[in-house]
Amino acid sequence: AFRFRSTPQLLVFFVTARCDCRCRMCFYLPRIAASDPSVELTPDEAGRIFRGYGPLAYLKITGGEPTLRPDLPELVLAAAGRRPRLVEVSTNGGRAEPLLDLAERFARALPSSLLSVQLSVDGWGDLHDEIRGRPGLFERVRRTNRLLAAAAARLPNLRVEIVTVFSSGNAGRLEEFLDRVGEGFFFHRLILTGVHGTAPEGARADVGGEAFRRLRLRVSALNAAGARAPSSRLAVRFKEAKDRLVERWESERNLGRFCGALRRLGVLSEAGEVFACEPLWASLGNVRDHGYDLRAVLRSPAAREFARKLRRSDPPCHCSWSCAQTCALIGNPHFWPALLR
Repeated sequence: AFRFRSTPQLLVFFVTARCDCRCRMCFYLPRIAASDPSVELTPDEAGRIFRGYGPLAYLKITGGEPTLRPDLPELVLAAAGRRPRLVEVSTNGGRAEPLLDLAERFARALPSSLLSVQLSVDGWGDLHDEIRGRPGLFERVRRTNRLLAAAAARLPNLRVEIVTVFSSGNAGRLEEFLDRVGEGFFFHRLILTGVHGTAPEGARADVGGEAFRRLRLRVSALNAAGARAPSSRLAVRFKEAKDRLVERWESERNLGRFCGALRRLGVLSEAGEVFACEPLWASLGNVRDHGYDLRAVLRSPAAREFARKLRRSDPPCHCSWSCAQTCALIGNPHFWPALLR
């Protein structure tokens, strides 16, 4: 029988639906269009949720654009109260100061945790601005990157990552970007990913094709050449192992058998709604209706019905969501030999 053994070890927290970009490939656009700051969880509410949360290894902060929240540092520190090993903040990089403030305060409050700031960059110059729907953003991201690089030299638990989304808007022009990214940006790791599984159909590009595979190999080589620490080299090897398994899951179309949605992986919205995962975007309940006890939502009838349908899904549930792939690899001893090799 399906049992909830603990709260998910990987939690994605959408802290706002507000955003100053209108990215072509964004799956969150409907919520962005209807964004309402008055419904957002406050730092005090986040503290109540996470004080009652079990052990948490990986907390991902996303949106919308997180830096549009003036209380972002307070919110992140409240959510990270259980000292997760990794806190990851995804941002368009248009605002440097909130990220620098967060990094400084995070380093003092949580020196044993790692803060990773992920800057989205989808092409060089005007191409990036066009894809993201915001003129001048590319140069703003470069400024943010330079300031974060200087901060990372002082703060040992700060990492800077560049995330590039492979989409129909840049599929034929990423070679140029990869030729220049090493000189134009500082990063501990470069990440290449496909568009979200629920993104607009016209924004998708073939992540199973030879072009994406070649780009992925180039990214792996760039990461290996620029690895600045043992942890960076380990991340490169982990990504290589993950890529091999992703090819298997894509061919067999069965990631849902292994991802652990609801058990190892969960999603919390800016308004307090709880979801099992992003691709299956159906609310299981709201923490405000359960005394801010996320575990109570995970034990609700809606959650148990979700688990029942997931188990009986035929064909098996499948998606290309990176967080689900990571959970599948880490959470299943069956795949650990792939890491060791």
